[in-house]
Formats: sequence, structure tokens, C-alpha cells
Amino acid sequence: MLLADVANRQAYRHAIYNGTCNLTLLMKELWLTIIVDAVLVFFIISFAMFYYEEDQDKSVDRGIKSALL
Repeated sequence: MLLADVANRQAYRHAIYNGTCNLTLLMKELWLTIIVDAVLVFFIISFAMFYYEEDQDKSVDRGIKSALL
């Protein structure tokens, strides 16, 4: 991702005509999707897996506390 970001910045600097910026990648949106994916994978999905694996006899509060730890 970082290499693509650097390449796009170089394209902006060496633009021969004004329409060149329309041909490059939208790096803000790409970085946002990478960050959202990382949050989903490392926090939301892992929490859901640990919560699902908890004992069903426990209360909801205890299940959430146990999944967070």
C-alpha cells in the first residue's frame, strides 16, 4: 500500500497535463478500506469468535467480559 501511495504522489508531481490526477488511484479510500478491514479482522471478528465459544449457561454480561479478556 505504501508503495502505491508513493507512486501516486510522484504522478501528481510530474503531471504533464491536468487530467493526469484523474488516472491515479484514490489513496484515501484505499487506506480507509485497509484500516476498516484491520479493525474488523483484529477486533470485531475475534470478539465475535470468543463470544460464540463461551459457555451458553453464563449470562450475557459474563460472556462479554470473558470474550473481552
